[in-house]
Amino acid sequence: MRIDEMGHPPGACPDELGDVLMIKRMVTMAGIGMVLSMAFATSASAHTIGLYHGADSGAVVRHNEVAVLDNECDGNTVFVQYDVSTIGGTVRYSLYDSNGCNNSGSTRNHYPQQVTVARICETNVGCSPWKYT
Repeated sequence: MRIDEMGHPPGACPDELGDVLMIKRMVTMAGIGMVLSMAFATSASAHTIGLYHGADSGAVVRHNEVAVLDNECDGNTVFVQYDVSTIGGTVRYSLYDSNGCNNSGSTRNHYPQQVTVARICETNVGCSPWKYT
């Protein structure tokens, strides 16, 4: 292929070449962005299990982080019961929203151990069904 002194093929308009190169770059960057966003969205959201009892909520994130939030100012204590898989077997834990209904909640991380099952409970009311994570 022949090129002129500016590095362009004969008969090509430099503006058209610039547009083509810009479009190629934009398509490439958009493709890279989509792949990265899918990778991060999948890893962050694929392992979140929501727990609900009335207006109270909890979650297990990435199989090892547990959260609880008391959303009702009714005087009842809210907590998440959950099992953690360890080398020696399964251990049951409870995580309480220690400050009541002030919208701050509580969290605990058990990395590298994994939470296998969880439920949210409210004293004097009951518990949600167990959910496997």
